[in-house]
Amino acid sequence: MQARFAEATVAPRAAPCAPHEPPAKLVARGRHVFKQPGWGTIELRATPAGKRLLHRGKRVTLTLRATFKPAGRGRAIVQTRRLVLRR
Repeated sequence: MQARFAEATVAPRAAPCAPHEPPAKLVARGRHVFKQPGWGTIELRATPAGKRLLHRGKRVTLTLRATFKPAGRGRAIVQTRRLVLRR
């Protein structure tokens, strides 16, 4: 078994612009396992829906949800941010 200090996952979703639009779609996903305290880089891989969305639009609004789960019995920390990608 691999020893780990903590694990972080990131999942940006396309933000719906109006209430009548369908729910947000997952556009990318990434994960990183920390073996010691410190900074880490998470590489995101686009889903097929994300590739279509990013290919079509010049401006895309996303909701970025990051989850940090400490090893052991600690509670997960979840942060949510909105961001705009422009081509």
